[in-house]
Amino acid sequence: MDVSALGITGFEADEFLHQRQGVTAELPNLRQLAFIFSLGTQPQDGSALVAALTALVKSRVATATAPLELGYGSDTIPALSIPPLTPREAFFAPQRSRPLRAAIGHISAETLCPYPPGIPLLLPGEVITAEAIAQIQAIHQAGGTLTGASDGTLATLSVVATA
Repeated sequence: MDVSALGITGFEADEFLHQRQGVTAELPNLRQLAFIFSLGTQPQDGSALVAALTALVKSRVATATAPLELGYGSDTIPALSIPPLTPREAFFAPQRSRPLRAAIGHISAETLCPYPPGIPLLLPGEVITAEAIAQIQAIHQAGGTLTGASDGTLATLSVVATA
């Protein structure tokens, strides 16, 4: 379920639903929530979800928020390119730490993977783009989890050291 039209992230919607309504999403991310129905799901569970989502929408309409603008082209698919180094070459190459914005244009020496969904934004050997940094910052600022970073604060990234 895409909640961006409510002017909030999936993380914020998940917090509202969990804390105030007792309903927990399976996979919140920047824009969406996922809910799972299984053999153990009862009709009252579906009714509770509908009531919780209704309360979420009403709370957002009452504050008259604008649709969420993520600012990094989240609906576009980046062009495919051939990385300058293989993941193995980048992983074993000499590395140095660079401030996040200063890492743009350098070759990544680490993997950055938001969870959910568990699909890497950066892999070793890829050139770090401004779009990737913007998406990393948006996920981090929204409260999302990024695994694989050598710097848990995401102030710096590990890049391949150049001569």
